[in-house]
Amino acid sequence: MTPTEFATYRKALGLTQAELAVALGVSLRTITAIEDGSSPKLRLYALALRGLAAETTA
Repeated sequence: MTPTEFATYRKALGLTQAELAVALGVSLRTITAIEDGSSPKLRLYALALRGLAAETTA
């Protein structure tokens, strides 16, 4: 998942960056870094985002 795909996925879930940060227990700065490509932990957070999506659609 690319940073752009991450942002698109978040938006498809109807979440703001701030709402996703709260849901994942991270800072808004972390979500911003993921989406602008400066976070080295994109893969980890992409898995967390997918898990969150699975919980909300189940």
